[in-house]
Amino acid sequence: MRPQSKPNGDKYWEYVLICVDNILVTSHNPQKTMEALSAKYTLQEGGVKEPDAYLRAEIHKWNIEDSDDPTKTRWGMSSDTYVKQAVANVE
Repeated sequence: MRPQSKPNGDKYWEYVLICVDNILVTSHNPQKTMEALSAKYTLQEGGVKEPDAYLRAEIHKWNIEDSDDPTKTRWGMSSDTYVKQAVANVE
């Protein structure tokens, strides 16, 4: 976790989340952080990509048409699939 600034001057916190062999970078330039990590560590071939899941939680992105900035991409996480599988395993 470290303080960071976007090119337009907006300040935010950048995070690198690591759990065993799963890495998730929250940043306006995550590729730069992943390149720094890959210079020091061996990362899975083809594994550096836009996230679709982290620790079995699905990651989605969308735009909100009626918002103050409809071009801004929002990100969210969901455990729907994990919970449905867990319930199915119990039944």
